[in-house]
Formats: sequence, structure tokens, C-alpha cells
Amino acid sequence: MIGCPKPNFPKLQELITSFAPLNTVNLAGLTMLFYIPYQPINNMNIEHGILLVLSIIAALFIGAVTRHVLKHSKLPYTVALLIIGLAIGLFDRYVQSDQANTPINQAMDLLSLLDPHLILFVFLPILIFESAFSVEVHLFRRIFGQIAVLAVPGLIVSTLATACFAMWLLPVEWSWTVALLFGALISATDPVAVVALLKEVCSRKRLETLIEGESLLNDGTAIVLFTLFLSMLTLEGNSAGLVSIASSFIWVVSLGFVIGLVLGGLCLLWIGRVFNDPLVEICLSIGTAYLVFFVAEHVFHASGVVALVTSALLFAGVGRTQISSEVAGFMHKYWEVMAYIANTLIFLLVGILIAKRLDFGATHLWLSLIVLYLGLQLIRAGSVALFMPVLKRIGIGINRDKAIVLVWGGLRGAVALALALTLVQGDLLKPSIADEILFLCAGVVVLTLIINATTMSWLLAKLGLDQLPPAKQATVTKAKRQIQEDLNQYIPALEQDEFLYSADWQAIRAEFESKEDFSEHHAITNGDLVVAFERRLLEAERKQYWIQYHEGVTDKEATNVLVESVERALDGIPTLSPRDKLIELWQIPAPMRWTSRIAYINRLVVNLYYRKMTLDYEITCGFIRAQKTIASYVDDLAPEESSAQRAKQAIEQNISDAHQQTELIRQVFPELISEIETAAAKSLLHRRKRAIVQKLLAQAVLDKPEAQAMIVQIESELALLQVSHNRFEQPKIASELSSAYWTQDLENSTLNRLIAMGSHRVFAAGDAIFHFGDNTGTLAIIVRGSAELISPLEQTSGMTSYGPGSILGLEALKGGGLKHSVVARSPVDCIWLPGRQLRPLLNQDPHLKQALQKAQQP
Repeated sequence: MIGCPKPNFPKLQELITSFAPLNTVNLAGLTMLFYIPYQPINNMNIEHGILLVLSIIAALFIGAVTRHVLKHSKLPYTVALLIIGLAIGLFDRYVQSDQANTPINQAMDLLSLLDPHLILFVFLPILIFESAFSVEVHLFRRIFGQIAVLAVPGLIVSTLATACFAMWLLPVEWSWTVALLFGALISATDPVAVVALLKEVCSRKRLETLIEGESLLNDGTAIVLFTLFLSMLTLEGNSAGLVSIASSFIWVVSLGFVIGLVLGGLCLLWIGRVFNDPLVEICLSIGTAYLVFFVAEHVFHASGVVALVTSALLFAGVGRTQISSEVAGFMHKYWEVMAYIANTLIFLLVGILIAKRLDFGATHLWLSLIVLYLGLQLIRAGSVALFMPVLKRIGIGINRDKAIVLVWGGLRGAVALALALTLVQGDLLKPSIADEILFLCAGVVVLTLIINATTMSWLLAKLGLDQLPPAKQATVTKAKRQIQEDLNQYIPALEQDEFLYSADWQAIRAEFESKEDFSEHHAITNGDLVVAFERRLLEAERKQYWIQYHEGVTDKEATNVLVESVERALDGIPTLSPRDKLIELWQIPAPMRWTSRIAYINRLVVNLYYRKMTLDYEITCGFIRAQKTIASYVDDLAPEESSAQRAKQAIEQNISDAHQQTELIRQVFPELISEIETAAAKSLLHRRKRAIVQKLLAQAVLDKPEAQAMIVQIESELALLQVSHNRFEQPKIASELSSAYWTQDLENSTLNRLIAMGSHRVFAAGDAIFHFGDNTGTLAIIVRGSAELISPLEQTSGMTSYGPGSILGLEALKGGGLKHSVVARSPVDCIWLPGRQLRPLLNQDPHLKQALQKAQQP
């Protein structure tokens, strides 16, 4: 395309303006990108598009080399990239300045002209979505109160304090609106380097989630405040009221939440209908991230970050069972790669932009930068300290050491710099003021990354947070001891291998027979050890549920319930038994009991009841399997014999309670159980068949086309099985009544009227089917389950028992009320014949009365 004329797009600027999240941006950079296939540069005839592609390729190689070199270094990867970007930009600015036609200089000029909104739109969806998608939703939910306090009121306090600091202590001539604008953009934290370090140095999942969760939400808060204060500049002297700003803030955040919920939910519904197609499912997740951000920011002018976080949390939560089990791990890895590439590009780009755009000659700005950096650390500390009384009492609490890490980990990053760049390219501020804001913002970003991030490992070590908690460390030490004991037993067996006979076993023993001291060096209370032990068992149980789901043993709904039950047991002090969540599940919900009496929706309620019985059985079976598995871990993980015995007793009690429930369902709903177990067996066999085909393909026994055709056929059967699973139909009233022995001599018209008036009614074990004194004349014919009479005087049960085919309520037809109550002894499904319709039919057909008298049991 070299030498082609530039296309004529007369309304291009207007079109791009409609896409921009803020209407104050100079869009020359974005317009230029639309032209890049057609614009040669100087005499080198290198197109902008080619330069951009080459720049990305170079950045990826620089990132790969940097990561490889830093593999055993404590310097954070992103910090190193920022330094490299600065060095490249400074080299081009001061060394290459006289060589304007070199490709490097041209690439630097091109990158320095990129529109900051384009940077936000390209990179922010990736970084925000990946960060929220990888978060542990249960833990995020537990500490959401703390995250919200830090991200909303905490950031507002920081914004106001920073504005006051700038107005009173910095040698700048800003208005209060500009100061508030600066306070909002500089308060957005970006702890990517700190979180990465925490993951490498120690396992502090709660602290990681708190820091990362605050960053996710306060980015959204900062952008919303920035937009609101920026709009105040367009009022030309008119001031916006506090109520107006607050209402706008609430509206923008709430609307962003709704958009993320709706679009994310719709996408998950789509993904839920796709079976094991990684290309489709991953592409849908990418499209969702960008669509949610675009619709929120550009269509509804809401918070794109809040919308992104909401949709990503949906993917991380309920989406775990909507995404095909075969694709879930691949999708997480893909988003990790995307985030790695985005971080590589954006931190190199940030370094280049800082070096290319800033004026380094203003001495008073350097002094202001140092003062501002110190002031921001104090403001961050004051903001956290202000809310410490609240942070200690909500969520999982926080102590002094973690608060210090939280303060020092408040880095500034690409979001703050991109917002500052929008001011430079806009025309609402004087160029001198915009340059001051960009210099101070860029300087703070560099200082926090270079100083705070690089010293974080030292701070963690100083506070003792670079080590696992003592109780958790004791568990790890015990695991290491078991690994070493296994190796010690395995080495002698390897020595006997004829193909390893000549190995240097003396050197091997010296290397693998560890001399590490596995004794405990920490003062750990027995209570802490027991808590850590039980927590590890529960985490292993949760892992078992995901294994069952990936193997196709349990479906998505059962997996969600089981995982939620474990996570509830993990809250606070871990609880092995009883499982309140599952006990609640085994009961019929009160709304279902009430609505089952409403004629028009009774059929729906009964269908839901059968679905619930199916789900209960799958949940209970999955629970038993997991309990039996973790029972085998007890002896290896228990800190002492008494703890092991208590854990075994709790697990045995869980298994016993669950077995009672499964046997009850099995006796009452044998056909239902048969269909569930048939579907589970088919699923396991299909998956086994697929694994064999994949193994034969790996061994080259099958060629790829033949193997792929087999796999497609197997997966289509699995998908069909997944759709038809749990579609158990309840017994037909017509067939039940027609086959009853007491209806055989009835006229067809009478039988048809009985069938027409009949409806299904379900009762849980312990529910009263009829109360003492009932005189309505209603009959209940048991289809499944059993019931018993209870004396209203002695409150004793077991006088008379009823099973399938029994007719309840016959006494009331003779006149007067029932002399006993009838209570369900198990889940009961019965055909309900209301007395107001049955009595007129009895008067019309004497044969029906005789048939019912014949059917009456003593």
C-alpha cells in the first residue's frame, strides 16, 4: 500500500469523537491510526502500521528477555519494564535527536502521539477483566466491605486531601476544580507489582485479594470522579453542587453495575449452551470484556470499570460451571497471557511516553514532585488509619502489619498516567497547567514503582509477612516430611533397576536425601494447628467437588451448591460438621409449600419439586464421595491423634446423615434415581471413550482427522446427555388412577372426572398432609412415599402407616372431621382430589362411593 493516497473521510473526526469516553480529548492520535495503512514517513517509506507492528514485536521480545533475566531476581517485572521504557525514550530523545529519519526515532514519535483514550480502551478491559476473573470470589465476597470502604470513601478522602495538599503546599497556580481533578487521577492505585510480589514471596491470599480488590474498585471510583470534575471545568465558572456530584456518582456506578450484570449474564447464558469449544467460549469472554466496557463508557456514560469488574466476577463465580470444564483451565491461562502482554506493552509505553513528553528542566517541579511523593504517602497512611476502626471490625479484619503493607503498596500506574495524558491533549486547561499535572503524575508513578515496589520484599521480611502463618507452615513442613520419607523409600527401589545400575547413587543420595530440619521452630498453639488442619481438609473437599465436576460425575448446579457449602464452612472458624447449608437444602423451601396449594401454579411447583429431588440426590452423592476422599487425608494431615479422631467422627457423621437422605430418596423415587445414575454412568463412559481416542491419537495409532471425527461424535453425545439430563417426568394422574384396583369398575365418565379434578401435591418429611378435624372431604392418594397417623391427644406416631396406593382422608367423607392427623414420614407425592368437587360426584355416582368404601383401610 506504499504510495497510496490518503483516503478522504470527511466525518471521521466526528465519528471518533462519538466513541471517545471524554469529549475533551484531542483525537489526532486515534485519527492517525485510521490513516496508518496509507501514510509513508519521510523518505524511509515506512508506514505507521508497519512501525506499530514492529514496535509491538520488539516490546514482546524485550519483555521475554527481561522476564528471563529477572527469573531469580527480586526486582518486579513491571518495574524493570518501566525503567527500560524510560531508558529507550531518553536515548531517543537525547541521543537520536539528530537522526530524525531512523526507524527507531519514527517509532518513538509514533508511540508518543498515541491517544491516551485508545490506551485505556485497548489495555484496561484486559487488565481489569483478568484481575477480577482470577480472584477467589468467595474471599472477595467476604472482604467486600473492607474493599468498598477503601475504594470509595477511602479514595474520596484521598482525593480531597490531595487537592488540599496541592493548593496549600505546592507552588502551583491551580483552581480548586483543577486540584480536585488532580487528586482524583493521582489517587487511583495500581498494585500489579506488589500483588505479583506477594504471590511469589508468600501465600497471603487475603492480603492479595484486599489489595487487588481495592485497586479494581478504586480505579472505577477515580475515573468517575475524574469525569465529574472534568465536566465541572466545562461549566465556565458555574459550580456544581455537592448533591449533584454525589447523585451523579451513585448513578454512574450503579448503572455500570447493572450493565456488567446484564451483559455478563447474557454472555454466560450463551457460553452455557456451548459444549467444549474453547475457541467460541474464549472469544465470547474477550468480546464480553470489550463490549461491557464500550457500552458502559460510550453508550450509557456509566463506569466502564465497575461494569468490567461485575461481569468478570460473574465469570469467576457462577461462570465457573457455565464454562465447559474442559475449557476452564485453558481460558484462565489465556487471560494470564493476555494480561502479561498488556502489562509488557503498557509499562514499556508508559516509560517511553514519560521520557518523550516531559519537560525535565523545571527545577521547582522537581522539588514539588519530592514533596508530593512524601505527601501522598502520608495521605495514604492517614486514609487507611482513618478507617482502621471500621476495617478491623468488618470482613476478615486487618492488623497493623497488613495495614502498613496496604499503605506502602498503594502504587500509581498506567490509569493515572493515561488520565493525565488526556488533559495534555485536551484544551480545557492551559498548556502550562496540563504539563505540570503530567510531570507530577508521571513522577509519582515512577517513584512509587521504583521505591515502593522494589522495597516491598524488604518490608514484608521486616514485618514477618514473607513467611506463611505458623500453623499453615506447620502443615507445609509436615507435607515436606512426607515427601522426603517417600523419596527415601523410593531410592532403594530405583537402585535395583537394571537400566539405572551405573548411576552415581552416592551423589544422588546426597542431593535427594534432604538434611532439612523438619521440626517446628514456631510457638504454635494446639488450637491454631487444629484450625489449620480442618481448614486444609475443607479446601481439599472443595477441590474434590471441582474434580467431580470436570469428570462429569456432578452437574453444574450440584457443584455450585457443594462448593458454596464448603465456603460457608470455611468462614470464620472452619466447621467439618454439621453442614447447615446442606441440611437446609434437604428441606422443602417454605415458598414451595405455600404455592403448592395454588391450583394454577401447582404443576410448576411439583415439577420444581422433582427437579429438587434430583438435585438433592446428586448433591448428596457428591458430598459422600468427597467425604470418603478427605477421610483418607486425615491421618497424614492431623497434628495429633485426638484431632484426627474428632475429624474422623465428624466425617463419619456427615456420611451417615447423607446416606440416610440418599436412601430415603432412593426408596421414594427409584425411577428418578435410576435415571440419574444412568446418566452419570453414560457421562463417565463417554469421557473415558474420549480419553482413549486422545491417547491413541497421541500414540499415532489414529490420524488426526479420524480421531477428531470420533471426538466430535463423542462430545455431541455428551452435549445431548447434558441437555436431556434430569428431565424426569412425574407420574401421570390418568395412568395412576386408571391402574388403581378400586377404579376398575367405575364408569368412564366418572373416571374421567376424577382425572380432571386431580392434581399432584408434594409434602416433605414431617409435613402434615391432613390435620385433626379436617372435614373438607378432600382425598389424597399416595403415589410415592409414606405417611402415618398421629394421635392428637398422645402425640404419638406409628399407629397406622400408609404407602403408595393408599387413600388418605376417607373418614371425612362419612361426615364429621378426621380423628387423626396424617403426617408425611418421607417425601410424599400424592394425587389430590379436592372435596368441593368430589362430593357432588359421589352424590351422582353411587358406584364411586362403593369403590371408595372398598378401598378404605382400617
